[in-house]
Amino acid sequence: MKKITLLILVILFYSYTSIAQWEMVSAGTGHGINQVVFFDENTVFLVGNGILNTAEKTITKYDFSLQKSSTIQISDEIPSTAQYSSIDILPNKDIIFGSRTGGGTSESQLFISKDKGETWNFLTKFSDETSLAANNLKFFDEELGFAVGLTQTTAKILKTQDGGKNWEVVYDDNDTKSKAPGGDKGNLGSIVFIDKETILVGGSNGLLLRSEDCGKNWSEEYIIDEPFQNMNLYINEILKMSDNTLIARGVFANQLYISKDKGKNWEKINFGEYSSKFLYGGVGAISTTQDNYIYFTTQAVGNTSFLLCSKDFGKTWDKIYEDSGLFIDVEINNNLAVIGYFDSDEIIFNRNFKSIKLFTKIQTSLYPTPANSVCTISGFLETLAKNFSISIYDIAGNKLFDIYNDKNLEGEFSVSFNTKQLVSGSYNVIINADGAKKVEKLIIER
Repeated sequence: MKKITLLILVILFYSYTSIAQWEMVSAGTGHGINQVVFFDENTVFLVGNGILNTAEKTITKYDFSLQKSSTIQISDEIPSTAQYSSIDILPNKDIIFGSRTGGGTSESQLFISKDKGETWNFLTKFSDETSLAANNLKFFDEELGFAVGLTQTTAKILKTQDGGKNWEVVYDDNDTKSKAPGGDKGNLGSIVFIDKETILVGGSNGLLLRSEDCGKNWSEEYIIDEPFQNMNLYINEILKMSDNTLIARGVFANQLYISKDKGKNWEKINFGEYSSKFLYGGVGAISTTQDNYIYFTTQAVGNTSFLLCSKDFGKTWDKIYEDSGLFIDVEINNNLAVIGYFDSDEIIFNRNFKSIKLFTKIQTSLYPTPANSVCTISGFLETLAKNFSISIYDIAGNKLFDIYNDKNLEGEFSVSFNTKQLVSGSYNVIINADGAKKVEKLIIER
């Protein structure tokens, strides 16, 4: 244990996040953002919030290496009633974009780009037997892919084995709610490949369709949860974290679920203290990384939004960023993190995301408090802080002095100090751990 004797008061240290610098830029979309999709480690595509920019029929490409956005026209063949559907990046870097028409209950068209989104060609239209308003597209490789959505009368799953040129119906059910706990007829919206043969499709009423023979046969399963705002669970997104672990997200912020057996059994994730701060009716977005961290954005009360992180499969959460506005999507690729806004064309990004270190919440003690003489604070830092400091500020924000600096602090620590140099009143004490700043109030009573 590291023991330090100081002459001034230190605060109770509890969990905090070391956060590198976030930057904001206008992406130039001219409208809010619905989805952020990485093309490579420096380039993202940004798609509008529900409705294509139909006058231009475009999406936006942002290159972080050049710090430049470009507006890309997809096709004049997209009708003026088109709504955004889905975009997917294939392993060979082909990009497939789907638009849907008729308010989301008619036919989708697919377009393909083979040159990083610079030019687009018509690929196919879902019509006749394959008529579908596609909510999602997902490819396993350059040939095998699935599309899910609905028509005026039925929910469907389509399959392609030639890179999207030709599609066949592999699931068609006019009443997918037959075993569900109420709600309207089914709608399908999310796809995940567990492996090439095993696919899960999520939809309304908590419906999960499972195929273990690459789409030939499907079985119905359900995630059961209480309705929110009189709406049953709609599974909007499913992500694969590992061979066995999946994360499913509903439309609303508190609807997040985890399975550790390839989607056969599900447990609802609890956000703890943050749940009460979520905006009522707010929506969320998730991203996962190779180190099995879960990142979650949602809108909070007071016109703010959170970026939360869990490194223990959703058991505990840390807030690592908060800002005004409405976060709508978060995507992370190696060292770059990008967040899109629903209500503006701005994005925020962090180029050094791997440098973010999450310290597990720790129980520390400060005695006595309020203080008038000697105090002691003890605690535990799970992760090494290479630059650790403690400073005192007055309530006007003026720095009074530094009281402690350390180049390498980790594990248990205990600090004893004397408060006689401070007069009675309130102070702000800032603990800085590798760039993270935590402000706590200090009360001195004489």
